[in-house]
Amino acid sequence: MLLDNTVKVLKLHPERKITLLSLGFKKKLDVKKPEDSKMIITMLAADTREYSIVRDSATAAVTSSPANIQLTTEGSAPTTPEWTLTAIGAIINPAISSGADRMEWNGTLDPGDVMVVSKDGAVSVNGRRSGNISGTVPEADAGKNTFVYSDDPGSSHNCTIDVMWNDAYYWVIFRKKF
Repeated sequence: MLLDNTVKVLKLHPERKITLLSLGFKKKLDVKKPEDSKMIITMLAADTREYSIVRDSATAAVTSSPANIQLTTEGSAPTTPEWTLTAIGAIINPAISSGADRMEWNGTLDPGDVMVVSKDGAVSVNGRRSGNISGTVPEADAGKNTFVYSDDPGSSHNCTIDVMWNDAYYWVIFRKKF
């Protein structure tokens, strides 16, 4: 049902989506003066941004620490990527930073291990939940971005990093009198 309290996806643009937490509807009918009748639709969005329905990605091969990871977003608003690190050698305490934002996972990844850091900071290693990152998952600003990968000096520093994101756009709140 459209007006219940379940999460819904709204598309104002064919290639973008907005996640709504709730939707409200109120109407005022004026029988004597129909032109004064009103309908108000209230939308509570989970986020103030609209997201592309297509995911973009970038891959970086890391052989030293620190190492730069470049990505370019096409949207007009910041977006939070999902990070996948595949260890080629042993990786100890991997971290990714951008400006003041830094996320770090304390632990060791063995060769072949795959660690995924979701947008909310949840970590899984080889498909099993492995806690959360320390710090904040860095956002990618609109346009070109440089992130810095680092790990413990005792690491092999050999891994690949895949970054996936949905371009984000600011959306305009509109009012229309019906």
